Amino acid sequence: MPNITITVADDLYRRARIAAAERETTVTAMLRDYLEDLSPTGPSREQQTSELLRALDAGKNHRPVGPLRREDLHDR
Repeated sequence: MPNITITVADDLYRRARIAAAERETTVTAMLRDYLEDLSPTGPSREQQTSELLRALDAGKNHRPVGPLRREDLHDR
C-alpha cells in the first residue's frame, strides 16, 4: 500500500489529532475515509446516508404486535 506524506501547520495537526481521538480513530484513518469518499468507485457517504434513510422510512409502518410477556422474552 502506498504512503502519502503531507505537510501541515502544527496547530492543524494538533486539532486533527484531537478530532481523531474524540472519534476513537487516527488521523490516518480519517484521511483515508475522506479520500475514499472522493473515490467514484464506491457509494459516497451521502448515497449511503440516503439509502439508510430510505430503509428507515420503509420501516415506519411496522408496528409491534403488542406487549411482550416476560415468559416469552425469557423462554428457555
